[in-house]
Amino acid sequence: MLLEKPYFMQNKEWYWQDEETCKYKLTDKAPQEAKESYKNFYEALQNSLNYSDIFVMTDEEIEAGIQEYKKLLAEGKYLHNKKG
Repeated sequence: MLLEKPYFMQNKEWYWQDEETCKYKLTDKAPQEAKESYKNFYEALQNSLNYSDIFVMTDEEIEAGIQEYKKLLAEGKYLHNKKG
């Protein structure tokens, strides 16, 4: 069970939530330590729920989430301070 707040969630500028997938994704401001925390978070989630590969986050998936965030910001479709 995940009890501690993951490191990547320590700074709201490091992550965002994709409303379509309900997954957290990282921003371009996330440092390497936050990226490792992000991978560990989804690995632990996967292990605790006994899912196979649904939550595994590769470096490519992390980068795709960052690019998606940048695109949404540029289009004015995502406001980081949005409450959810």
